[in-house]
Amino acid sequence: MDERNISPGGENLPHSIIWSAILLGAFVHIPLSLPGVNMQIAAFDFILPTIAAWAFYTGRLVLPSRRRLIIAGAILGTLMAHSLCIYILKTNVQLAWLLKETLKSVVLVVEFNILLALASRLLMPLPSFRFCGSILIFAIIVVGLLAFQMLETEPFFFARTVYSLALAGLLFLLTVDGVWLQSRQRQLIIAGAGMLVTVVAVLSLSKGIAGVSLAMVAWIVVGGLTKRYVSTRATTVFLVLSLIVIAGVGAAKLVGSSFDLLQRMDSVERSISVRLGLWSLSFNAFFHHFPWGLGLGQFWEVVITDINLAREGHRYVHNSFFSLIAELGLLGLVFAIGLFGVLVAAMRGWPPMLRPLFVLLIFAPLMIHDAHSVRMLMLVTALGLARFLTNSESVAPRSGQPEI
Repeated sequence: MDERNISPGGENLPHSIIWSAILLGAFVHIPLSLPGVNMQIAAFDFILPTIAAWAFYTGRLVLPSRRRLIIAGAILGTLMAHSLCIYILKTNVQLAWLLKETLKSVVLVVEFNILLALASRLLMPLPSFRFCGSILIFAIIVVGLLAFQMLETEPFFFARTVYSLALAGLLFLLTVDGVWLQSRQRQLIIAGAGMLVTVVAVLSLSKGIAGVSLAMVAWIVVGGLTKRYVSTRATTVFLVLSLIVIAGVGAAKLVGSSFDLLQRMDSVERSISVRLGLWSLSFNAFFHHFPWGLGLGQFWEVVITDINLAREGHRYVHNSFFSLIAELGLLGLVFAIGLFGVLVAAMRGWPPMLRPLFVLLIFAPLMIHDAHSVRMLMLVTALGLARFLTNSESVAPRSGQPEI
């Protein structure tokens, strides 16, 4: 089924307008300072509900099934109940951060369900190669200029991880039509775009995402040549991609150390040591505060026990899964397992040769950053999950008929 040319009721919906607005929202972030907390607001958080309201008002979007509503409601209810209990029962709670992280978690759950509903109703058919390419070229130019400006002058607000991952997400969307598997020319075009994304990530001092982008390029270049072998050797693919990511991070750092403008890029050794320290603190917090956890936004409580990490002002674990178990305890462990299951299902929604690209784009950032709040990653995951659910429903055996 070609998602690109289908719209409910045969109507010609403004898909390009919807996609342009959503992708713009994934890039635009505005810093906001409130008493006791600093945060950034994504334009995505206003654009997506507006699109959903329009679609619902015009009859193009209907409420999800009762099962999905119950699951979403249960997640939201337990999150808010957990934060309320932390506020009531725990001492030394930083209320501003508790409120901020609780609100952010609620917003992310709601937005993911909206994206899933839009994708399931084919209001977000997969964008064309030309459309994604045009958006990617424009985004590379804008983000690249901002990154270069940041390096030349005094640092200003620049969400480097968000921007770099948004570019990598657009790179993934360039591959979804599968033409690159048969066309060497298309492979080279996408690989060239991937190299530009890698360069911009390096300029943004985001060596981890540069490594991910470089690994995506490597898969695009060689994947079509070995598709029969790799599609049946998942372990081999995972190990190879892991090595490519590591090599990509090392290459990004090598480039960074060769240019004066990039000297602010942290060393690989330091990045690893900081993350290992934060991850160790998250595990200690999980066991010492079991089963309730620290509470959302309360990771500072264990960070201050490490002088070096406290001096650097770390607030996050730099691992989405470990962050859940540290701050939510037993509930976070359930959510972490559930998140992993959702991501695996979303991965299975894409064709086999796209799955390694999905793993690189989604799993790698979640393991080295608190990337679950990056809107582009949420968008790609929702698209994959919608395809998986649609495919599962279409191949389910009909009632009264034997399963083949």
